[in-house]
Amino acid sequence: MTHQTVPTSSRVLSIIGAALLAAMVAAEAAPGSDPLSTLRDAIERHERDGDYRSMILAAVELRDTARAPEDRIHAQRSLGRGYALLGDQDRAVEALSEAMGQVRPGMSPTLLAELYRDTAGMLGELGRYEQALSLVERGLGALREENEPDLEAALLVMRGSILGALGRLDEAMASIEQAMDRPLSTPRQEIMRRNNLGMIHKWRGELEPALSAFEAVYRQALEAGSEQLIVYGLLELGDVERLLGNRSDARMHLEDALGRAEAAGEERWQLFAHNYLAELEAEQGNAEAEARHRDAVAAIRSALQGQAVENRARVLEVSLEVLEREREIEQLRMERALQEVQLERGRTLILLAAIAGVLLLFALWLAVQQSRVRASANRELDQLANTDTLTGLRNRRYFIDHLRRRMTDETVRGALILIDVDRFKRVNDDHGHEVGDVVLRDVAQRIQAMMRSEDTVARWGGEEFLAFLPKCTADAALQVAERIREAIDSTPVIHDDATLSVTATLGVAEIGDDGDFERALRDADHALYRGKQSGRNCVRIATPDRSAMS
Repeated sequence: MTHQTVPTSSRVLSIIGAALLAAMVAAEAAPGSDPLSTLRDAIERHERDGDYRSMILAAVELRDTARAPEDRIHAQRSLGRGYALLGDQDRAVEALSEAMGQVRPGMSPTLLAELYRDTAGMLGELGRYEQALSLVERGLGALREENEPDLEAALLVMRGSILGALGRLDEAMASIEQAMDRPLSTPRQEIMRRNNLGMIHKWRGELEPALSAFEAVYRQALEAGSEQLIVYGLLELGDVERLLGNRSDARMHLEDALGRAEAAGEERWQLFAHNYLAELEAEQGNAEAEARHRDAVAAIRSALQGQAVENRARVLEVSLEVLEREREIEQLRMERALQEVQLERGRTLILLAAIAGVLLLFALWLAVQQSRVRASANRELDQLANTDTLTGLRNRRYFIDHLRRRMTDETVRGALILIDVDRFKRVNDDHGHEVGDVVLRDVAQRIQAMMRSEDTVARWGGEEFLAFLPKCTADAALQVAERIREAIDSTPVIHDDATLSVTATLGVAEIGDDGDFERALRDADHALYRGKQSGRNCVRIATPDRSAMS
């Protein structure tokens, strides 16, 4: 079996191609005719229009409205796509993982294969190739007795791309060749399949077959009128011509690809084109031209990093809106339940009015007992609804409701501390989720130990925690944040045979006189992001001219 290192740019293009093919298969599926089809259609329409915020909100509504597990899986898949399109792969994987949790015996094999495909594509983009490959194999296994040639072909192509990224090139070629025997319903799917065939040939050093494949990709992309696929074809034609020593043809194709990418305003396409052109200039000894392309790559990457920060802020805003939507839905449910209780109580009173003497007294006594039981149950439900079951801290819903209640009585002043456990996913991957849960509980206890009685700390989501320190300045909050960081870093977490050194990155922001909590939260998130960028295990303050480092 052939094993070799696959160039990063080629690997990225291959994974993007496999994900694109999977997305096209999903988009071309026939719309459902069930009662929830209006929400499904709205999700698809928002995705086509690029309105990912509305797409996520529609998916949340579908999830909260749906009764059948199949419909909830569809909603979670859509939620995952929406977060991915906003640039938050972590939340996308989290949504798709929740969809996996909805799987039940006897479900449609096609539905399961689509879920495995979506999740595998997301894991592949995050570089978690072994996990992605396992899910692709499960998807192909689910289709073993089904007649779904389009979906099977998409999974085979995705498997070939992942195997190629892992350097298992003989297996990758076998998977792609197996996909070539399956019929596809659209020219775009055929183009992407042939593109992946060309990538495997190139990685194996089979340059003439690779050139032939990419020439076919370019011709078919021109016929289909897809600018994205035209650029993909030109990029790979140029790179293969360079490897063959045909440098004039290579330059012609790569400069054409760069011109099209700039005209389309697609920075990621430009990044690939500049990378390939830099390699070409380096081979020809054109140091000045190579430097220009390397500088362009650096500038584009910097711009993309800026977009990532903006996308994170957009995701945060959408998450807050989703939380508000969930709170409104829960309130409507409670009001409906209260109306039902009131209606039932009215019926009971009418019945009691017809009963005399001892029966009336007995009914009144029974009503008092029921009221006590209901009050006790409501207190328990309120505790469950406002507490994170893993750490025992307050949850997001309680945190936001708590601040809103305070804002009705007074202007909220104070500071926020946003805490994120560093490289937490590595803990889960290396030691398992049980150890990950122990780490989160331990970190939560250390954070809580640093809080005053009037402070509020909540598990904000995943490995993130958020603390509100009322009537606290940014400088004072900075000192508290540093104590929290030291408490987490000072002593390793021990569980069974595992001893883990845990660190965290913290962002601090002050809530101004305007009481704008959401702006302060975004400022804290930006500060935390800067801490992550500068090496983690540190505290950053949102004020531009102030910073703290551990």
